[in-house]
Amino acid sequence: MKLIKPVDCAEQAGVSLGTIYANLRTGRLRGYRIGSGGRGTWRIEPGDFELWLQSLRFADLTPPAPSPDRPARAAGPFSELDPGRMATAWAKKPR
Repeated sequence: MKLIKPVDCAEQAGVSLGTIYANLRTGRLRGYRIGSGGRGTWRIEPGDFELWLQSLRFADLTPPAPSPDRPARAAGPFSELDPGRMATAWAKKPR
């Protein structure tokens, strides 16, 4: 079994090394602490790394439904930018 170094995981995932270590410490990313006294070096199985990456996948692209306790609002006055209205409003603004 070939184990991966945290620096290699960070490079493959495109995240910081600190992100990898934080996920190892919290247990979200499974790994081995090799060494004595809890100060050893971390190593990760490729399968555990892949599972961690899959757990981060966000695939739901549909907008969230309005909350039942908060009704949907109508579009506000600036839902679309109209250059004419903006120029008029700017001209009326006191300086």
